[in-house]
Amino acid sequence: MSATSGFNGINITTCAVNQSQITRRVAVSLLVSLLLMMVIYSSQALSQGFTGHSQPFVYTDNKSITPDTAFMDKDGNVQRLSDYRGKVVLVNLWATWCSACLYEMPELNALQQEWGSKGLKVLTLNQDLNDGKAALQFLHSRGYSQLTGHLDPNYLFGQAFGQKLLPMTLLFDTTGRQIGHLVGVAEWNSTKAKHLIGKYLPTDLQSQK
Repeated sequence: MSATSGFNGINITTCAVNQSQITRRVAVSLLVSLLLMMVIYSSQALSQGFTGHSQPFVYTDNKSITPDTAFMDKDGNVQRLSDYRGKVVLVNLWATWCSACLYEMPELNALQQEWGSKGLKVLTLNQDLNDGKAALQFLHSRGYSQLTGHLDPNYLFGQAFGQKLLPMTLLFDTTGRQIGHLVGVAEWNSTKAKHLIGKYLPTDLQSQK
């Protein structure tokens, strides 16, 4: 092909080279834009909150009153959320027959072990329809020594917070006010979960995170 051939004497070879340069520049620009978008998205995802495997963490209306519904400890003694004032409380409703619930146990156990001294209390409220022995046996057999054997056998606690499915996890601040909840499986010992929970830890202990 002649270097001077083409439409109205325009050098097609030169145009082809210029087009190639433009294509490379566009590709580089798109790549840079894509990387920037990924950075922005990651930052926004962290700031927008925590999401489980299928459902996001849902914040509670600040005007709502948090029920102080009773539940039981492993010995059958009545307890309430108000007994844990001064701590951030993460309540996990679960059952031994719920495979999704069992998936979360190692995460919750590790979270309590790491942050129990920082003002966090993880309460695992079992909803098996028995005296709680199966739940305690499960926790002990798996070595989940950081998790409690608390019980909600009549679903009263769950009903008070509109529970429909398992697992359900609820977060409460140091005054006992409900911050929000998440239905379904979640990675509770992940960086994003800790980012959510850590904001509500007692101020004098946040520096230890």
